[in-house]
Amino acid sequence: MINQNSSNPVSGQVAPATTQTQVINPMSPALSARDIILQAADSPTAEEQELRFFYEQYLLSTEKEYPEVEYLLEVNGVPYLSVGDLTLVQAQAKSGKTTYITLLTAALLAGEWGPLRRLREQNKIVVFDTEQYIADTNAMYLRMLAMGQRSPHDEYNELKVLNLRKLDFSERRRMVARVLLHERPSLAVIDGIRDLVPDINDPIDCPRYVQELMQLATEVECALVVVLHNNMGDNTARGWIGKEIINKCGAATECKKVGNVMTFENTVFRRARVPKWQVVYSEGIPTCDMSVIGKHLETARAEREQEVSQKRSVNDEEHLSHMQELFGEALRIGINRSELVKQIIDHGMMKRTAAQDLIKRLLERGFLQDMMGLIMLPPSPSMLTPDMI
Repeated sequence: MINQNSSNPVSGQVAPATTQTQVINPMSPALSARDIILQAADSPTAEEQELRFFYEQYLLSTEKEYPEVEYLLEVNGVPYLSVGDLTLVQAQAKSGKTTYITLLTAALLAGEWGPLRRLREQNKIVVFDTEQYIADTNAMYLRMLAMGQRSPHDEYNELKVLNLRKLDFSERRRMVARVLLHERPSLAVIDGIRDLVPDINDPIDCPRYVQELMQLATEVECALVVVLHNNMGDNTARGWIGKEIINKCGAATECKKVGNVMTFENTVFRRARVPKWQVVYSEGIPTCDMSVIGKHLETARAEREQEVSQKRSVNDEEHLSHMQELFGEALRIGINRSELVKQIIDHGMMKRTAAQDLIKRLLERGFLQDMMGLIMLPPSPSMLTPDMI
């Protein structure tokens, strides 16, 4: 600012001070850094305004308070299903995924079921079924109502089940987003996520869609559960979409089935690990009674051992037939056990330990006999003399 005192040439009096605004040139070498900052603060650019807004929304501050993570359930006292997060449920086909979702829903409706206990009193649940025939989806819906202590004759705003099997990939994805934004549930389930992604190994679409789901969960403030099958070989979540969900989810639970017993195990967890728990359908009713589960596991184990034994018997007989083709003469006159093992290995049939176990089983079953340290085939009935019978 420039102040000037000047004389009036007519009256001879001193004129009052006048004020003139000096225009600041940012390029002037006389302009200080402080002046530049003040000038920018008085007239921020659009980019600066955007950055200010960004900081206000997303910059953490010690002067702000942030809400604690909220959970919908607890499993044996450990919190589970975090609001605003993705949760993965994974398994091989027909291994208990739908049962698991039914039990979560029942606990939220009834207040508790088995080891599950509700943490939020009022809940709204939306379940999207993408793959089942509509009659199967309806049967699941009725089980949810019955286990949630709701009458099957009434409609309930707190539970909505939708069958999206008729829709194509893009329409399913669009309607899932619209329904979630409209209903704003506390729990949403997509069973299964594979049917919303045309290519489960697309390195661009899969991360993008997982990002969309994370944003939806945050915007709606719901626990978003996605169901996905495992790979057959290594039991990992299937495809690129599975890898992305594993990387981003707050928790992952794997369902396994042995006989009628289903086991639910927390394989990925961001905070506390949920204890493993089991359930079995006994006379059509699910139960967590460990005595009942134990009996079913014993039955399943016995059936599995019998199945393995039968399969092994068939394989052993096939191996014996192959051995007779390769070195039948040696087996007829007798061969040292270690030499027989070597012959089996040299012919590429199997490795040492497996060969030793095979010979032991064939001896126990009477297909081979040990005569003074030599392994040989037992004599056929036509070779037996009267004194041998």
